[in-house]
Amino acid sequence: MNESQDTFFFDALPVGAYRAQLDGRLIRVNAAMAALLGFADATALLGKRLSHAHCYAQPERHGQFMAALYAGGVQDFDSVMRASEGSVAVRESAHLVRDAQGLAIGYEGWMQAGSTATQQNRPGDVSATDAAQLQRLEALLATIPDHIWMMDRQGRYVVANPAFLATNGLRKERVIGLTPVEIFDEALSAQYLAADLKMMQDKQSAMREDLFSHPETGEPIITELSKIPLLDAQGECIGLAGIARDITARKTRSKLLCKNKPCYRP
Repeated sequence: MNESQDTFFFDALPVGAYRAQLDGRLIRVNAAMAALLGFADATALLGKRLSHAHCYAQPERHGQFMAALYAGGVQDFDSVMRASEGSVAVRESAHLVRDAQGLAIGYEGWMQAGSTATQQNRPGDVSATDAAQLQRLEALLATIPDHIWMMDRQGRYVVANPAFLATNGLRKERVIGLTPVEIFDEALSAQYLAADLKMMQDKQSAMREDLFSHPETGEPIITELSKIPLLDAQGECIGLAGIARDITARKTRSKLLCKNKPCYRP
């Protein structure tokens, strides 16, 4: 995925997305995050630091956020962020970004309006099921190697990019409009669907590593998986977005490097 595609993807996401250096300096902000914080242009946030001085209205929450980030990742973290006018309650999730050697080089996350945010603080909210947006997303997602999908509130797939389809040995017409239980033969499908429905009910995101076998070759595949509930302008969950990155090669390389000597990972 080249830089122009990456930027386009960030702007297409229906939730606020950002990337930051380890010191909190923002290096990428999408349109949804800018709108959530009351800015007309995402570039107004570039260079600012996600810290108590620049973005957090509650200074102590920044320290708690960073502690959770280094402890393994942040999930559904409620805080109050400084906006262009006043402040806005948000809920965010984030994880560290690592280089090929496994060293932390920054972090990235997603941000949505929190339960106490008011309607006027959310001028840029967009419905994830809007037909025009789905068409725009699908056109771009076809070029992205990460596995990306979206579900509606009933757990039916509404978007599935080619990478997701290929890895699971599926065709688009056999996925859209169906639930995992109707597609996959594995007994775990019902458990996964139940977990997704509960995640949407509780409005909680999830991040984890996932291990499964390729349906055709049987080769093990390890992915870095993030799932994010999608909220409408009233704060109600209308679906779920999933993003999975294949990290099999990185894990294999790390295992080989650590095979004959102690290996430290922060």
